[in-house]
Amino acid sequence: MEIVIKSHFKSEYISLGLNIFCCFWALYIFSNAIINNSYSNSNVFGINEDIGGLVGECDHTSKILNSFATGSVIGGWRVGGLIGLSDVGTSIINSYSTGSVDGDYRVGGFAGQNNNNISQSTSYGNSGSGYEMVGGFVGHNNIGALITEASVFNTTVTGKLYLGGLVGYNAGLISNSETEANILEALTSEG
Repeated sequence: MEIVIKSHFKSEYISLGLNIFCCFWALYIFSNAIINNSYSNSNVFGINEDIGGLVGECDHTSKILNSFATGSVIGGWRVGGLIGLSDVGTSIINSYSTGSVDGDYRVGGFAGQNNNNISQSTSYGNSGSGYEMVGGFVGHNNIGALITEASVFNTTVTGKLYLGGLVGYNAGLISNSETEANILEALTSEG
């Protein structure tokens, strides 16, 4: 079965509980779903995991195509401007994000964590801040994950550990990608 979703959203979405996966109808997108020509300009506020401007988590051979998100996103971990967690089996192609993204761990201007493939996509004009694994495009590019033809422009990344203009922490592959990002290490005071 294939599910095709084409739509847009304008609202503010607040997620307060565990396993609230996304702004996109508060759905956890899985099993051959295709999101095409869709966008969200919602501001998304969450306190837990998998928080994204368009989708919280997507997996199992699902695709996001030609879509974008422009709202601000705030969450705990795996927080991204377009998607919180792009899990195994997900492909994201020709999409972009522009909103500011703030979280604690695995924070990215486009995706908090990538476990599969992202290509021909862009994050621009936004800022990403967190504590660990903070990237202008992806916070954590996992083992076996692939990023190709990605771009980051006019972005500021702020955090403490594993910061990068394109990827905060990379264990996968990156090909034909570029970044123009400012990296700022947050100074902390203890005692």
